[in-house]
Amino acid sequence: ICREFVVAVIEHIKASGRDYDSFYLQFFDETVDEKVSDFYRFIRSIDPEVHMMLTIPQASADGTKEIVKAGTNIFNYHATPLMSEGEYDNVPDGFPILSYGGRELWFYAAADSKTGAGKERDPLTLYRLMHWVAFKHGATGVGFWNMFRNTPRDSTGGWGDENIYDSYWPFVYVITDEYPVPADVKTSEKFIPSRRWEYARMGIEDYMLLKMAQERIASLGDAGNSWQSEFEKILGTVLTTRAKDRNLFRAKRRELVELIEKLPSSK
Repeated sequence: ICREFVVAVIEHIKASGRDYDSFYLQFFDETVDEKVSDFYRFIRSIDPEVHMMLTIPQASADGTKEIVKAGTNIFNYHATPLMSEGEYDNVPDGFPILSYGGRELWFYAAADSKTGAGKERDPLTLYRLMHWVAFKHGATGVGFWNMFRNTPRDSTGGWGDENIYDSYWPFVYVITDEYPVPADVKTSEKFIPSRRWEYARMGIEDYMLLKMAQERIASLGDAGNSWQSEFEKILGTVLTTRAKDRNLFRAKRRELVELIEKLPSSK
């Protein structure tokens, strides 16, 4: 029955005009239990080409080896623990494996008691910083909880004081008849982006600049060694001292742009 169901789902998706690179299947959330590996092997036996995604709470080489062998090719790691200050001595050793051989490693952030109530919402040191951390560790991209709130336990749609201690603050505030805009907010918009949204956009642009600089330096071969040292200094400064200077991102982004402009053309 399961085999017939999976085949029918894949055929339905492909009939809509999407090929394998345009969708993935996900059956479990934040687990690397051996039952997941068994089930993903079963799915791989049904269709060797389908992409399978799994969110994972830890990314050690030993802890993920079976789910890798099972053919999972998209991993989404809960990376909030990586946001602590320091030299990143808590980096899992499975990152190189999870991002190798056509596999994709993504990072995402959700509530984590290690950050303390409210700290996970800081637009600068989470929503922007996450992109620098993702670049550092070779992640393909970044995601966050949540886009917007509209659940039974959220009676104000994210607008009210009762949400102050809610771990999942929205990217976008939605105005509807059910969740009307507060009296002191003047807007004709139906979707109002939060500062978390704006800082995530900045982070995406930072990631783009980091990637551009690294690719340009790599194209120089040995001639790029001195430029690589300057690049790594910029990246390392942001990763280890960002909480001490909230203007740091702006300064280091400017240095990145200047570095890219100064880089010689590759031969």
